[in-house]
Amino acid sequence: MPVPGQPRAPLFTGKDVTEFLRAYDSMAEDHSVSGQVKWARLPRYLDVSIREQVRAMPEYAAGATNFAGYNEAAFYSALKDEFARWDWEQIQLSEEYLRVLVDSVKTGRRVSLRLWIQDFGRVATPLLNSGQIDQSTACRLFIQGLPSMRKQLFRRTAYFPGKPRTYNFRGLFECALRLCSAKEREQEWEESVSPARTLERINYISSVYNELTSRRIDSPPTPFQ
Repeated sequence: MPVPGQPRAPLFTGKDVTEFLRAYDSMAEDHSVSGQVKWARLPRYLDVSIREQVRAMPEYAAGATNFAGYNEAAFYSALKDEFARWDWEQIQLSEEYLRVLVDSVKTGRRVSLRLWIQDFGRVATPLLNSGQIDQSTACRLFIQGLPSMRKQLFRRTAYFPGKPRTYNFRGLFECALRLCSAKEREQEWEESVSPARTLERINYISSVYNELTSRRIDSPPTPFQ
């Protein structure tokens, strides 16, 4: 495997532990390193400031006395918990992050409707699957972030506030994406027939005509030829 400090060699400094473990696993797989060798080499890719802290973790130290007692999944889980506060992936996968997304709409910081919908779904889905949030919370926050679509979502889905049986985030999410696609097509059509776009087409056709006429080989004869 690459020596620590070389290009493509991961280094864990305490930040983004999920990304580090993913990169370490990938590097080990690329070099056919596994088992006890993979366990023993991991500290080399830790910053010196946290190396002994990680080595002292019970889940990692279990492999020192008897490697058969080492459980990689348990160690990875403990490592993620230990450094969760500085892990961007874990910070995003939280109800708090969903609330930040909703606040971005209220403060006018949302740039793209489609990206907002996709980002909300990317975070809410694993939170729902793991039971960290329920259908009621996911649906309520999602609706709050889409004030311009609220009435359409109510009409086109079974969702009804106050009736838990109608709470289905996946249904709301897919419906919102369809409405977003329809809105994008409508905007494209409006832009295509706008005066600015029409003038753009006229200028383009004119430029093509001028280019073609400038390339004529035979010019009409003058009266005195």
